[in-house]
Amino acid sequence: MGSPRTHLDGRQEAADLGLSLWSRCRRATRHSRFGCEALRFGATAPLVTPRANPMPLETPALGRATCLRCMRAEAQCWCAHVRPFETEALLCILMHKRERKVAIGTGRMVHRSITNSSLLVGEHFDDDPRLARLLDDPALAPVILYPSPAALDLDTASAPEARALFPHGKRPLVIVLDGTWTNAKQLLRHASRLGALPALRFTPTEPSSYDAIRHEPHLDCVSTLEAVHQVIDHFARLGIAAPPPGRAHDGMLDLLGALIHDELAFIPLEHRRP
Repeated sequence: MGSPRTHLDGRQEAADLGLSLWSRCRRATRHSRFGCEALRFGATAPLVTPRANPMPLETPALGRATCLRCMRAEAQCWCAHVRPFETEALLCILMHKRERKVAIGTGRMVHRSITNSSLLVGEHFDDDPRLARLLDDPALAPVILYPSPAALDLDTASAPEARALFPHGKRPLVIVLDGTWTNAKQLLRHASRLGALPALRFTPTEPSSYDAIRHEPHLDCVSTLEAVHQVIDHFARLGIAAPPPGRAHDGMLDLLGALIHDELAFIPLEHRRP
C-alpha cells in the first residue's frame, strides 16, 4: 500500500490530466473572426464560450482514406464542388499553422476557388520573403481585412473615401487572416508590417450559415469564405475592383453549402444548432 502522500500525488496527477484534456477541448472549439473561424467585423474580438459538444477538428484518423487536396475524408471530399475563378483584386490568405489541421476550415476553400490568390501558412510572417515580395511590390496597394478601431467601414464609406486607399494604377491586395480570434491576434503581433497596413471591416448582411457546423461567437461573425465573398461585393459596389464575370464568386457559397450539408449528415437532429 502506498503512503498517504503517494495517494495524494496520484489524485493530483489525475486532476491535472483532466484539466489538461478540458483545456485542449476548449481550445479546439474556439473560432475566429475571419477565419477561426468566425470573424467579428464591427467590433473588437469577443469572448468565446466553448460549445457543449465540441466536434473533432483535427486531421482525419489514421487508416481512413483522405483527399490530400482538401484534407477531408474521401467520402466528404468537397473538391468536385470547386468552381475556379480569378479576381481583379488580389487576395493573400495568411493561415495560422493550427488552422491548417481544421478539416472544416474555409480558408483553403477560398484559395482553391480563387486561382490567383496566395495562401501562406505559418505564425511568424515578418521575415517571410513571400509576404515581403507582395507588400513591397510597387504595383500593389495592400490592405488588411481586420476590424480594428481605425479600420475603414466598407458599409458606410463613400466611393471616393474607399478608393483613396488604392492609388490610381495600383492593384488592390487584400490580406486576410485565417484562424481563431486568438490566432489572428498572434499573426498581427508577430508581423509588425501587417499592423501598419490600412485596415478594412464591414458588417455582415445576414447571419453566417457556417454557424450550423462551427459555432460563431457573435451574430456578426462569419467564416473566412463568407468574408471574402462580401469584400468582393463591396469592392464592386465602391468601384474598387470589378466582380468576376457572371458573379463566379457566388460559387464559393455553393461550395460552403456542400460542406455544411455533408457535415450535418453526421450530426444527429437533436444535436444540431437551431
